[in-house]
Amino acid sequence: MKIIFEEPKIMNGLGGNVVLFYDRFIIGNIEKDRVDLIIDKIDTQQFNSLELDLIIDVKFIQKYDFLPRLDSSISFTMITDNANPKIKIDFQNVVVAEKAEKYIENQFKQIGFKSEKTQLTSLEAAISPAKKALGIGIFGGLLTGYVYSMQSDDLQQRRVKGYVLLFRKLAESVGYLPFLIVTIVLVFICLFFVVKRMLNPPFKISVVKM
Repeated sequence: MKIIFEEPKIMNGLGGNVVLFYDRFIIGNIEKDRVDLIIDKIDTQQFNSLELDLIIDVKFIQKYDFLPRLDSSISFTMITDNANPKIKIDFQNVVVAEKAEKYIENQFKQIGFKSEKTQLTSLEAAISPAKKALGIGIFGGLLTGYVYSMQSDDLQQRRVKGYVLLFRKLAESVGYLPFLIVTIVLVFICLFFVVKRMLNPPFKISVVKM
């Protein structure tokens, strides 16, 4: 397969790491100080993909999906026999992800990929914020219940770690109600976005190998 990314392209990823586009590879979640070494190994054909945690060979990509103005990651569907053929590359934020998607799309057009733009259904649009609402509700409920139960639990009779004692002092000073209120507020905010997404579903960009 011919070279897709003629020159090394580096974009910001999560946690201070970066994403590298070079040759026929997309490499995510790598430390900045390793980039030059990886580029050199690719140039000298000493590159071993097993040394990296998150790497995509373009020749195995079937398609990728991206939600503009919403996603800070791009989801790639691979040609593979594995049970989970999807690989997600995370970027620093939505703006960086949009720039990366435009760059990838332009390069992929040269090797026969076609871009498709479709609007999500109301149900599809609601899935992501609904999951967040459920997760916050469960975590907040468990935390609130734990704080409530601590009121009748004598930690001084047991050896506990310092951060547990610190959390206990905080819980004793404010009680369980603030935890409950914050949980309810966050859940309602997520539900607001569920309704907003359902009323105005976003568009999804899919770039597919033809």
